[in-house]
Amino acid sequence: MELRLVQNVHFIQTLDNAIRLNQHDIGDVDCQIKIDFRILVPTVGNQETSLLTNFIEVGHKEVLEHPLCETFLLLKWRKIRHFFFFSLLYQTVFVKLFSFYIQGVYLKDCPSARRFNSKKTCLADDIYMDIGYCLIGLNVLLMFKELFQILHSWKTYILEWENYLQWGIIISVFCCVQPMYQMNIREYVFTWQHHVAAASVFLAWVELMMIVARFPTFGVYVQMFTTVSINFFKFMCAYLCLIIAFTLCFGVIFANYPAFKQLQFAFIKVIIMMSGELEYEDVFYSDKYEIKYPYTAHIAYLVFVILVTIVLSNLMVGMAVNDIQGLQKSANLDRLVRLVRLMAHLESMLFSNLLKWVPLKVLVFLHSSALLLKSQRDFTLNIRPNDPRENKIPKNFIENAFRLAVAKNPHQSKSSSKTGNSKKKLRNMEQIEQELTAEMTRIIKHKLEKVKLELRDN
Repeated sequence: MELRLVQNVHFIQTLDNAIRLNQHDIGDVDCQIKIDFRILVPTVGNQETSLLTNFIEVGHKEVLEHPLCETFLLLKWRKIRHFFFFSLLYQTVFVKLFSFYIQGVYLKDCPSARRFNSKKTCLADDIYMDIGYCLIGLNVLLMFKELFQILHSWKTYILEWENYLQWGIIISVFCCVQPMYQMNIREYVFTWQHHVAAASVFLAWVELMMIVARFPTFGVYVQMFTTVSINFFKFMCAYLCLIIAFTLCFGVIFANYPAFKQLQFAFIKVIIMMSGELEYEDVFYSDKYEIKYPYTAHIAYLVFVILVTIVLSNLMVGMAVNDIQGLQKSANLDRLVRLVRLMAHLESMLFSNLLKWVPLKVLVFLHSSALLLKSQRDFTLNIRPNDPRENKIPKNFIENAFRLAVAKNPHQSKSSSKTGNSKKKLRNMEQIEQELTAEMTRIIKHKLEKVKLELRDN
C-alpha cells in the first residue's frame, strides 16, 4: 500500500513537471504556459486513453482531476464528440419513428379479433407501412453494431447492463413491427404484441436517456437518477417483509374491498399507499363496501400510516437526498471517469482488428477523427494566461494550470514581484515628473503674462 502511494505521488510530480512556464515574468503578457501531453500518450497513432483507464482500474481515479489530465480530456472530447452526436441523432430518429409507429398502430382501441371475436375492421394509415420498413432497417443496423461489439470483446460486453437493454429493444421491435399495405390491426396484430410494444417503447426512451447521459453536461443528473433508483430497490428489499405483512393484513381485514381481493394486486396497492394515497374516507365510509372488522381495521391503518407512510417514506427521502449530496461532491471526478471510459470504448472499437476489411482511406479517416495527437507538434499546448483573448481552453482550466506552474516555480513568482515593485516605482517617478513639468509650465506661462502686461503699461 505504501509502495503504491509513493508511486502515485511520484507520478503526480511527473504530471506537475509537464506544466511549465517560460522565462517571462508571470505578470507579463508574453508569459506562456507549456502543457506537455507526452507523459499521458507516449506514442502517436494509438489509443490515447489507455494510461488513464489503467489509473481508474487500479483505484487512482483522482489523478484525472490533475490540470494536465483535465485539459487533455477536454481537448479529446472536443475531438471525438461528433461520434456521440451521431449516436444521439441516430437513436433519436429511431425512437421518434418507433413512437410514431406505436401511435398509429397500437394506440388505437383495436383489440385482436382472435380474442374478442370482433368483425369490425381497423385499418392503419399507409404512412405507417413506410415507417415500419424504416424501423426494421434501422433495427438491423443496431443489431449489427451489437454483434460487432460481441465479436470485438464479449467478456467486456456481458458486463455492461446497457447492452442487455439494447438487445431487449432490438428483439421487441422485430416482434411488434410488421409493416404491410392496408394492415387490419384487429386481424394481424396479436394481443401479446400489445404487451411487447408497451415494454419496447418504454425501453427505447430509457436507452435514449442513457445516450444523453454520455454527454458531460447531463451525465451527473442521469447518474443521480440511476443511483437513487438502485438504492431505492435495495431499500425496498430490506423492508419487503413489512410490506408483505401489511398486504396480508389488509387482505384479511378488507376482503370485500376490490383492491385487496387478489393478493398480487393488494401488494401493488400497499406500495401505492406508501406515497400517501390512503383513500381513508373511501375505505371506511363507503356505502358500497361494509367494514366487517372496524376496530382492527382502524388500528391496522393507523399503524401503517405511522410506520410506512411517515417513517419509511421520510427515511427513503432522506437517503435519496444523502445520495444526491454525495454525488454532487464527487460530480466532477465521476464525470471524468465516465468520459475516460467512453473514450476508451470508442477507441477500442475504432482500432479493432475486425475493421481490417474496411478500406484503408476510410480507416485512416476514422482514426484521424478520433486521435487528438497526430504528430509531435500536437503533444504540446501553449497558452497565454495573461492574454484576455486566450480561448484555447476555458478560463478555469488556465487558472488551475497557472496556479500549479507558479507554485512549482516560486523564485519566478518572487522575481515577478520584485519586477512589479520596480515597475510601480518607475510609474510613480514618471507621474511625479509629469506633475513637475506641468507645474513649471504653469509658472512660466504666469511669468510671461506678467511681462506682457508690464510691456503694455510702458
